[in-house]
Amino acid sequence: MTAPIRLLVIDDEVALTRSLKLNLEDTGHYEV
Repeated sequence: MTAPIRLLVIDDEVALTRSLKLNLEDTGHYEV
């Protein structure tokens, strides 16, 4: 299996950033 794609998400809305992180990492294809 290939390594997950790493993303850096920067936003001043903590709730949005947390939600995006959880959803992306839940797919198994991304590391946020």
